[in-house]
Amino acid sequence: MKITGIRTDLVSISGRNLCFVRTYTDEGIVGVGECAACYGAGSRGLAPLVEELYDIFLQGQDPRRIDWLYTFMRRGSFWGRTPAPLLYSAISGIEQSLWDIYGKSVGLPVYMLLGGACREKIRLYANGWSPGITERTPEAYRDAAARTVADGYTALKFDPFILLQHRDPAMPLSLLNRVVALIEGIREGAGPDVDLCLEIHGLLDAHAAIRLAHAVD
Repeated sequence: MKITGIRTDLVSISGRNLCFVRTYTDEGIVGVGECAACYGAGSRGLAPLVEELYDIFLQGQDPRRIDWLYTFMRRGSFWGRTPAPLLYSAISGIEQSLWDIYGKSVGLPVYMLLGGACREKIRLYANGWSPGITERTPEAYRDAAARTVADGYTALKFDPFILLQHRDPAMPLSLLNRVVALIEGIREGAGPDVDLCLEIHGLLDAHAAIRLAHAVD
């Protein structure tokens, strides 16, 4: 079996650029994967990056040599030897498509190839429930949290700094108070038994993170 082509589909929705990968083979099997770095500056560059990786490393190769191809792409690229999020995201989308091809070629779901199922169900947290809220008030987030919990979620994840469109790593007191007020609103709407997960995205320095932890507590 040989890789004969690759196709990317970039789907822009809600501020995210979802990059899907289709890898084609000479036996008619097509594998599908998705690149992870779907938002922020540079995310639109995933599609040409995937196509460049195909041109340099993948064309004519056996798609079932997954570990070898992963290493070939990572070590064969200069930037693969350092932490390069966009490059690794492109490689991961390709790798997923290769596993999909492998599973289809042997008639097994990929989880069986990776050692079998570990559990019959998994707990999910709600993500993406808050950025669409137009009013940056505790009341608006209280109501949105209540609606999300009513859908059956037992944990909510959110980034209060993105919500408030603020990027100051020192976190002035005025911002800290607004963040705490939002969290109080979310707790009120979610109730006492729902886990709240704060996504900081590496914004805060150590001092600000400690202040935030004490204030939220």
